[in-house]
Amino acid sequence: MGLAGASQRLQQLASTAEKLYERLNELRTEISAVREDLSTTTERVERLETQLDHQTALLEALADAEDIDVPQRGTVETVATAEDGEER
Repeated sequence: MGLAGASQRLQQLASTAEKLYERLNELRTEISAVREDLSTTTERVERLETQLDHQTALLEALADAEDIDVPQRGTVETVATAEDGEER
């Protein structure tokens, strides 16, 4: 292999290295975006879980006030009964 062949191989190697470097930077950007999305999603899930806990506590308090035994009855049935004011 002559000097021309070595020069061409070095140029190909440099070109490949540049492409890999660009792709690496793209991946870093994508990973950063995914981490940000994950953080936002985690915050939203935590807020929803807190809201659900509050709603569950409220429903349990309402069920206690109406003498409804929630563990023995289905949630949909319990809510429908409470809304209708009659037993099903």
